[in-house]
Parts: sequence; C-alpha cells; structure tokens
Amino acid sequence: MKIRTYVSRDTESLLELWNSAHPSTPLTMERMARLLFLDCNFSPADLLVAVGDDGRELLGMSYCPHRYFAVGKDGDREENKGFITLFAVACDSFDDVGKVLLSVSEEHHRRGGRSIISTAYSPLYLTQGFESGEENYIRLFESSGYSRSSSYKRSAYLASFSLPGSYAGARRRLESEGIVFGPLRYEYLQEFLDPGSEFSSPGWSWEFRTRLTADFDLEKARTAVCGGHVIGGCIFGDPNSDEGRFGPLGVSPAFRGRGIGGVLFADCLETMKRRGIKRAWAQWTPGEGPAHALYEKAGFAIEACIVSFRKELK
Repeated sequence: MKIRTYVSRDTESLLELWNSAHPSTPLTMERMARLLFLDCNFSPADLLVAVGDDGRELLGMSYCPHRYFAVGKDGDREENKGFITLFAVACDSFDDVGKVLLSVSEEHHRRGGRSIISTAYSPLYLTQGFESGEENYIRLFESSGYSRSSSYKRSAYLASFSLPGSYAGARRRLESEGIVFGPLRYEYLQEFLDPGSEFSSPGWSWEFRTRLTADFDLEKARTAVCGGHVIGGCIFGDPNSDEGRFGPLGVSPAFRGRGIGGVLFADCLETMKRRGIKRAWAQWTPGEGPAHALYEKAGFAIEACIVSFRKELK
C-alpha cells in the first residue's frame, strides 16, 4: 500500500469507495463533484488516496482542505486550521489502512503549518463527522487523540404538518409591533447577504449567497424586517443536496427572546409545504438550548447523531 495525491483517473473509483464505505450518506457523481472539484478551496494536493501495490486499486481517501480563501468578506482564513473530511476506507482494509491514512493526513497539515485539525469543514460539507453507528471511524479518531462533540440531523414530514396555533398569535402580536415577515425583497438583498449582519455569520452568508446564485428564487429566503432592517432570516433548498434542506436560521441578538425565531421558522416551513415539499430536514442542530426546543416543538425527529472531531497537533 502507498498513499499519493488524487489524479483524474481516480474519479469513478472515489465515488465507488465512498458509497461502499458510507452507505448511509451516499453520493452521486454530480454531488461529489460539487463537494470536491467545485469547492473554491480544492487542490488535488489536498485529496489523499491510499492505493494497493498495483498503484490503482483505491483502499482509502481523505480530503484535507484548508482555507485558501476566507469565508465571506473580511472573513478569517484560519491559517492555522486544517480539515479532514470525506474520509473513507474500504471495509475489508479498515484496520490496515485507516490509521496510516489518518496519520498521513495529519502530517499533510503539519507540513502546511496548520496546528489544529477539525472534521467540521464548513460551509461546504456533506457531513461534519461520522454518524454514531460508524463506530470503526469513531474509534479510529478517538484512539488517535481527537476530542469529540455531537450534533443532530433532524427531519419532519410536511404532508400532515401544522404548527401550533400559538405561532399565528405570536405573528399577529409581532406584526402589530412593526415586524414584517415574508420573502426576501430586492431592497434587502444586500443586507441579507452581508456577512457582518447581526442575525447571520460569514459562513451563513456564504450559504445564502451560493444558494441564491445557483437558484435565484427569493421566495426561498425568508426574512423578519423591523425599521427597514433585516433582523432575522432563513432559507430552504440547497443545490448541493435537495429542496427539503432547512436553514440556517438566525435572529439578531437584540431581538431574541420575543418569539421572532419561532415565527420565522413557521413561515419558512409553511412556504415549503405550499410548494409541495414533502420532507424538511436540517443538520448540525444542537441537542439542547432554544434551537433544540424549537425543533422539538415543530415535530422534527432526530434521524442521526453526528460525531465531529478536533485535535491540536503537537
């Protein structure tokens, strides 16, 4: 076995390897291309592949990007931080290949001057770690000195979905206070996309911008506006996955605690239902706190626990 960098003839084998190693998160060729080759940070030098003695049979893959480009205007390139994502090992070679591939991935980042490694690559990601059932990967990272954290993928079926009546009452109350809910309007487009907006973040701004660039449908972006300014926003649909993707959703700190997030949440889900979308889903959601309570109240069931990893290199 040896480990080398990606070459074009590996492409189909990468897809076969991923789908065999991670059947719960399958990829199509188009989606793999979006996540890898259309990533603004992609370099063939950062895509490591483990191959058999013949130099062609793929036994493992590890995408090890870092930020050549900052996320959002004036964003942080996090020059000391690298990522390990799209990590896959052939099932019958896991014990022999996995540890070596992970070690070489770490050395790749160490040579690049990066001192922190995370599996939670954002904003362009398929998964920020491994599902809780993928115990071989979880054991591998834990035994290699990585600390772990958990988030949750959730979903709700919209065919018979209806939010509690309290949301309608909250909307009427907030509208009487001058807060307007509805689709994104052109006059607020710049503010909605601004990575410095208080309700948003550079990573979320990147999400909003790339999704609207791919599908300029302002109905998919929902806003809460007060005094001529966007104080809350969310979006649904994702060109890298499907129409049912929900979020991100955020509210400016000064306006939190008034029920605005719940009404914006309801407005977005009701719009999805009117469009005939049968299932809404979100990932990277917390297991506690206000956002967790909001998903629980709206009937979002947990589909999977995602375990992400982080390590400081010595």
